[in-house]
Amino acid sequence: MSFARRLKVRSARVGASFGPVLRLVAQSSANVSAGARSDLSMERFTERVTSLRLKLQQISDSPDSDEQAKQIAQSLFLGKGSELADTLAYAQLIAASLGEEWAGMGAELFVRPVSQATQTVLQPAQASLNDAWQATIVANWNRSFAGRYPFANTSSDASLPELARFLRPQAGLIDTFLATQLAGVLQLQGDQWVPVAGATGSGSAAREIDPAFLKAINTLQRIGGHLLAQGEPSYRFELKPVPQPGITDTLLTIDAQKLHYYNQMETWSGMAWPTSDPQSAGTRLEWQSETAGTNQRFEFAGRWAFVRMLERAHVEPIDTSTYQLTWQAKAQFEDTRYAPKTTDAADQDALTEHGPSAAASADITHPLSYVMRTDVGKGPLELLALKGFVLPSRIFVKRETPVKGAKLADGPPPLPKAAIEAAKKAETPLPGARGTL
Repeated sequence: MSFARRLKVRSARVGASFGPVLRLVAQSSANVSAGARSDLSMERFTERVTSLRLKLQQISDSPDSDEQAKQIAQSLFLGKGSELADTLAYAQLIAASLGEEWAGMGAELFVRPVSQATQTVLQPAQASLNDAWQATIVANWNRSFAGRYPFANTSSDASLPELARFLRPQAGLIDTFLATQLAGVLQLQGDQWVPVAGATGSGSAAREIDPAFLKAINTLQRIGGHLLAQGEPSYRFELKPVPQPGITDTLLTIDAQKLHYYNQMETWSGMAWPTSDPQSAGTRLEWQSETAGTNQRFEFAGRWAFVRMLERAHVEPIDTSTYQLTWQAKAQFEDTRYAPKTTDAADQDALTEHGPSAAASADITHPLSYVMRTDVGKGPLELLALKGFVLPSRIFVKRETPVKGAKLADGPPPLPKAAIEAAKKAETPLPGARGTL
C-alpha cells in the first residue's frame, strides 16, 4: 500500500474516533459556511467563559462582594436566568454534543470549571438561606411547640391553630418560605416537594439539600394537605367495631362522639377529629366482659387525646384506606363480687356498673378492635409521625472542602477507548496521557 493510501486510511480512522471533537473545533473555522455553522463552538464557549470570569472578578473586587454573590445565587434559587446559569447550561450542552464516548472529557473540560465557579457563588447564599430558615421558621416553630405533645412526651398539648399557621397549604409559613426563597431549587409535585431537575446552577444546589430537611418538609406537607383540606383542622373517618370473644359491651368516646357496641350487627359510624367544640375534647374506652364488670382505659383529656390513644394501638393496615386498630385492655382491678341478673331495661347509650358473674384476674387482657376507614391518606394516624418530630435547622448540607495538600489527579481528562486505539494506529502520540499507549 502506498504512503498516500496508508495516510488516508489512518486519517479516516482518526476522523471517525475524534469526529465530535473535530466538529466542535471546526465550528470556529472561517471556512465553515454560515448555514452549516452550529451555535455550539469552542469560540462561543471561550467568549462566555471569559465574560463570566470578568463578571466574577468584578464581584470579587467589589466592596459588597458577598451581597452581589447572594443576588446572583438568589436568581438561581428562584429559577431566574443569569449569566452564570446560562454559561453552565451552555457548557453542559457542549459536553452532551460530544456523545457518550467523550462524556468524561466533556464534563472535565467544559462543565467542571463552570460548576466550580457556581459553587463559589452558591455557598455564601446557601449559608444565608440556612440562617434565614433558622430565624424565620425554626425559631418560631420551637417557641410554639417545644415541650408540647406530640413533639414531646408531656401533658401539655400543642396548639392546633398554631400548627395550622405553619402547615396551611400555599399560605402557611413553611410553604410561603419554600415558594419565595427556593422556587428554583424545589418544586411541589402533588403533595411532595422534590428537587428541581434542571440544567442550571440550581441543580447543583438541589443536590446539596439536606435529606433530613426534605423528609421533614414532606412529612409536614402531607399532614397539612390532609388535615387542612377543608380549611380548618379536621380529619373525617369511619369506625366499625370488631366482635371479640368474651367481650359483651364496649363504649368508645372520641370528643363526645360515642360508638356503643353490644354484639349487635356491626355498622360503620362516621367520626371527625378534632371537633369544633374544644370543651368536649377527650377519649375513653369502656368495656364489659363475661367475667368482669365495667372497666375503662385509655382515658385522655385535651385536644390531642385521640392521638394519644392511637399511639397506644396496634395498627394493622388492611388496604390503603382501611386499618384495624387494637387496644389491649386490662381490667382495672380483680373483682370477685357477684352481681345477680336484673330484668331492668338498660340504657343502650350508657354502661351500668355491676360486679362480675365470676372471679376475674387483673392480669387478663382483652383485645378491643375497631376498623378505621379514612377519607384521605391514613387519616389521623398520620399525626403519629409528629411524635418526637424535630424540625431540621438547615436546608443545605455544607460542602466539604478538599483536604489541604491533597493531590488532584494528574494528566489530561479521560479519553474514549476508541480514540486511544485510533491514535495508536495513526502513530499519533497523546501528550501526557494516563497510562502507556
